[in-house]
Amino acid sequence: MVGQYARSVWYTTVTCLLCAAGCSVELSKVTPEAKQSLATAFPEATITKVENELKWGGTVYEAELTQGAKKMEVKLSHDGGIIKVDTRMAMSDLPKAVAETITGATKGAKLTEIEKVEVLGKLGSGKVTKLAETKVYYKAKYRRLGLPAKIKVAPDGRRL
Repeated sequence: MVGQYARSVWYTTVTCLLCAAGCSVELSKVTPEAKQSLATAFPEATITKVENELKWGGTVYEAELTQGAKKMEVKLSHDGGIIKVDTRMAMSDLPKAVAETITGATKGAKLTEIEKVEVLGKLGSGKVTKLAETKVYYKAKYRRLGLPAKIKVAPDGRRL
């Protein structure tokens, strides 16, 4: 009996730790407020995957969306407040100053992903506070000598 209890506690602990790092969730298990927020903000998008995490004082969903050829990741709270939107981009779609900075920083490396990041809110104590102004930057992931690296760039081309 003690052995079963110990296994049960261990399983519950491991499950909780894994979900804190992100667990896939069926769309039917996502709160109606979060689903409505995604439908309102991205009416043409298709939700392809949803994960939930325990983070920043509450449950955060990370939804992967496709809208035409665009791929996006949206972080939002259980009550539907959008925290951040990451949109995958091609180098040709970047502002010139951003493309130049990324090209210079990744010379000789293999570029693996570029995203436009829009931070719309901040989560604290389980509630999203909308920022007065959306913060925008670009993030590029690359591999140099087989090692992963990334760079963040402001819209004016400055490295962050």
